[in-house]
Amino acid sequence: MPTHEADGATITQQGQTFGSVSYAPPEWLEPTAHDPVLWDVYATGVVFWEVLTGVQAFPMSGAGTLQQQVVRMMTMKQRHPPLDPGSNVPRALRALVRDMTHPHWKDRIQDAETIRKRLAEVDPTDLD
Repeated sequence: MPTHEADGATITQQGQTFGSVSYAPPEWLEPTAHDPVLWDVYATGVVFWEVLTGVQAFPMSGAGTLQQQVVRMMTMKQRHPPLDPGSNVPRALRALVRDMTHPHWKDRIQDAETIRKRLAEVDPTDLD
């Protein structure tokens, strides 16, 4: 079912999914860059950051139409550096979150197996 603005304007087509804008990757607006694995890697990295920091990474502003908010959010994400949960997090986990949330999909981790392997290597005592 298409997603609509409050004024009735359609923002998706039949058969498309919208997803959660706060967890969608920066390439969401690029029609040729719809790789569900890379999207899941990015979203998981955002969730990791939020769990480690206790803060929502990319809250919607609530200002303007949903379409306007989406465009602002994706534009901001394209310029935003990879998320870093901070020095109180083990170095390997910080690096993993950064590598999962890189704004450029080519520089992002490309599969879940890499995430699993890197998580297994995290030393919780290796802090900055």
